[in-house]
Amino acid sequence: MVKETPDASAPAPVVKKIPLAQVASDLAPIIYFENIDSHGIGGAGQIANLTLEALRHTSSDTGFGVTTERVIVAHLRFPIAAIAIVEQALNQIKLMAAPAATSTSN
Repeated sequence: MVKETPDASAPAPVVKKIPLAQVASDLAPIIYFENIDSHGIGGAGQIANLTLEALRHTSSDTGFGVTTERVIVAHLRFPIAAIAIVEQALNQIKLMAAPAATSTSN
């Protein structure tokens, strides 16, 4: 089998770059979480809080196996009035995720 060598005169492939964000809100973080381990109310009963967690997997110190640890990825704080908005959004997501109703006829 003959191994082909690349043609040095051939143009290099063009790699399309993802454009940089032009608006500040485009730079907002994307937060992934798997658990809410702590929640409560502060600010004289006016501020709700949630502590979001995820699992992080890293190589063990010995080089064999994987170590899994819980890490906090965000502390959310929002006014009590926003709870209704969050509930509404979560309920809409639940409806989207629900299996479509199927009709059965005999």
